Amino acid sequence: MNVNTKNKIYFLGDAHFGAQTPEIERVKTEKFIRFVDSIKVDANMLFLTGDIFDFWFEYFNTIPKRFFPILKALNELVQSGTKVYFLGGNHDLWGGNYLRDQVGLSIIKSPFLTILYDKKFYISHGDGILKRNWHYRYFTKPILNSKICSFAFKMIHPDLGCLLARLVSNNSRLYTRKSNEKIEKAYTDFALRHLKGNVDFVVLGHLHVPTLINTEYGTYLNVGNWYYDFSYGVLENNSMKLEFFK
Repeated sequence: MNVNTKNKIYFLGDAHFGAQTPEIERVKTEKFIRFVDSIKVDANMLFLTGDIFDFWFEYFNTIPKRFFPILKALNELVQSGTKVYFLGGNHDLWGGNYLRDQVGLSIIKSPFLTILYDKKFYISHGDGILKRNWHYRYFTKPILNSKICSFAFKMIHPDLGCLLARLVSNNSRLYTRKSNEKIEKAYTDFALRHLKGNVDFVVLGHLHVPTLINTEYGTYLNVGNWYYDFSYGVLENNSMKLEFFK
């Protein structure tokens, strides 16, 4: 395969694998595997922008077994020559050594700035953006990210830990996809502030609403979701597109 043909960059997030019924999970997983297989020929990079899993945790000797087909597909994508970045969301912020060493993903713990094809990108899952979420941004998330919290959770039996995580996860919003103009505007305003600050592209998730806005300052992409719209972003020739996998 000619490596030079791998010139596209993909952005996908908010699949929340494991959150819904077995029938829906099967469809989500099959579509994801087909998508990953389809981009092997042209994907230079794939950014997973958070909440790929509704819950992910790596115990000392255990990982969630139901995600094996997804991890296998991602490993095969890495083996094909595509760089895959895993940015933890508020549901899967505990990505660790297994995803890095065995699957081959590059783990990113927080929002970041990067240069892609000479363009400046700000990439974030998008959790904690709303002003009303200040307690999550400044207290809850730092605690969850701490080594002490991670070690303490490892002391819980894996079956019990997964059950507890599922009980506290707010999955009800996954079954409907409703527009909230006030929240969407807050995300757009957040993106515009970064675009006006000499950033060319802002990529977010968390909102679950596929969005692509081109402005005089740059482009804002919200990757949407992988359970209803099956949406994703693709960058080619410094132009961003919002697409839907069918």
